[in-house]
This record gives sequence, structure tokens and C-alpha cells, in this order.
Amino acid sequence: MSARRGALFIGVVAIVAAGSCSVGGQPQISVGNVRVGATRSETAAVYMNLANTGDAGDALVAVSCDCAGRSSMHLTDTTDGLSMMVQVKRIEVPAIQTVAFEPGAAHVMLEDLEADLVTGSRLDLELEFASSGPQTLQARVVDLASLSEGVGLAG
Repeated sequence: MSARRGALFIGVVAIVAAGSCSVGGQPQISVGNVRVGATRSETAAVYMNLANTGDAGDALVAVSCDCAGRSSMHLTDTTDGLSMMVQVKRIEVPAIQTVAFEPGAAHVMLEDLEADLVTGSRLDLELEFASSGPQTLQARVVDLASLSEGVGLAG
């Protein structure tokens, strides 16, 4: 076999092997360090870590809370030194990766809050994933000064 054919054969085998790794794979999403900033306004940011230990990707497609009239997901886009929130319909959570929702990056906005969010209280959130379905969890309400503390922690 020529060197060229050998390289082509190895390349084809690698592509087939890579493609077969995700066939039948399942995402395994865990959510940690969920926190919301205490506020007396009509909006609040939600930060968390989404860890996918599975062998297939997933995506967060919706977040809801009884405390809010609606919610939206955002990424932060910085162009020429100016940062803007960009609303998105989904946030990808690739296989074997953690996506950190943190100030200046991905986050969820709770909008039209029905009451003030008080430090020390907890909120029930429902996260909807494209593949693995819904997860209901509690978010702790923290003061705004410590909202970014623990960024990247899984707890």
C-alpha cells in the first residue's frame, strides 16, 4: 500500500471511529452552584454551572420560575470593547464539558419579577434540556456583591 493510500485509510478510519463514538450516546447533565442576585428591580440574573459528563451533547432550551413572568437566556458579545447581551434560544452543553453561566458570559434573566428577591431565600427553577428533558432545582438568592463568588465551582 502506498504512503498516500495508507494515510487516506487511516484518515477514513479516524472519521468513522469519531462518528461512531456519539451514536447512541447520552448526555448526563448536572447543575451546580445555582445563584440569583438579590434585587428590588423587575429583573434578576441567574448564574450556574452546567456539567455534561455524558458522551453526547445537549442544550439548555428554556428556564422558568414561578417568581417571574418570563425568562430569557443570553450570551455576552464584546465588539470593539463594548459588551452587549445577546438573547439566544439555546445554549449548547457539549459532551464531557462544563458551561459556566457567569457575569460577562452566559446567563439567564428572570423578568417581570412578582416580588423582591431577598438574600438567603431560595427559588425553584425548571431547566429544560433538548435531549435530557426537564430538571427542577433550587437557586439560592445571594447579595449582589457576592454574586460572582464561586464562579466555576461545581457545588
